[in-house]
Amino acid sequence: MSELQQLKDQLKTLQEDVSKQKKVLQKTTQQLLEYQVEDTRRKLQELPTPNAEIDLSDYTTNDDIIQLVGELQGQLDIVEERAIRRTANSTITLDSERKLAPLRNNDGEELLDFPTTLKQFSEIDDDLLIELLRFYDLLPLTSAEKNQYQEFIDGSVDVPTLQVDVSSSDFSKKELDELFDTLARYIGVTFRRGDSW
Repeated sequence: MSELQQLKDQLKTLQEDVSKQKKVLQKTTQQLLEYQVEDTRRKLQELPTPNAEIDLSDYTTNDDIIQLVGELQGQLDIVEERAIRRTANSTITLDSERKLAPLRNNDGEELLDFPTTLKQFSEIDDDLLIELLRFYDLLPLTSAEKNQYQEFIDGSVDVPTLQVDVSSSDFSKKELDELFDTLARYIGVTFRRGDSW
């Protein structure tokens, strides 16, 4: 046999070997994929099935949303009413006998013993001023309250005492005038005791 024929035979044998190896590789790959699919199916079947009943107590329901919208509408109504009353109060002058329109507080409550005229409002005593500021949540935090909140934040107290007894004697004359001006701005009147607008 000639050398050329030997090379052709060897080449043919190599081609047959490569073809066989290719088929073996394809078959092995197919078996591997089938094994992986079967393993995945088995693992999925082993997973616990979730209960058909879902606890909805942690989720917001339509009733919750309706209640929240109702509460928000109530708050918006109070805000609108306050704006109207502030506007009306802003047009009253010190010598006018027109009545002041009392505002509701954040809880929607209206104060019954509110000064009726701007002149009466301008002459309120310091104790009534503190009472009005407390009613409208306009009192600044005292140092005792700040300490309580800091203790709550630090974790040394479970629940802070939310209200500390405050009286007019806890403030200087200048501070009381500033607090009066804060209340005056809040209810919409233009009269001030201090130098602020």
